Amino acid sequence: MKKLFENDTKTAIVFVENTIGYILLRLSNRVEFDDYKEVMLLLIQKAKEHKITHIILNNHHLEYDTPKSRIWFLTSFVYQVQRTLGEQLSVAIIRPRNNFQKVALNTLVSLIQGQGFEFSIRFVGSENEAIEWFQESNCDSHLD
Repeated sequence: MKKLFENDTKTAIVFVENTIGYILLRLSNRVEFDDYKEVMLLLIQKAKEHKITHIILNNHHLEYDTPKSRIWFLTSFVYQVQRTLGEQLSVAIIRPRNNFQKVALNTLVSLIQGQGFEFSIRFVGSENEAIEWFQESNCDSHLD
């Protein structure tokens, strides 16, 4: 796994793994809006550049992201993902330990699913569980 990006405060780190083909974003502690937006846009760019359709969002250690970040995610980011990468994405999400962040994330996912996007979104307990899901879905797609 290769590190592609780490912000100055070390609260957002992006990795790529080309063998299985996924991008991993780890968010931790307090992530301010500018860092959040920068790393999310980088995620789109790197997924396109590496032709990746599997993404792991590891929020386990996320303590705080701004309301502005969540609004931007829902009103702008998801549409940019759709325009740039299409809807054939598998997104594995590791929930935050923080209960408030957990509720906020569950709400965001429900709103995305309610808007009719075709992304495959699954909550998983670990990065390994996400990788297993990606490998299963790769095998399933080769059966078509």
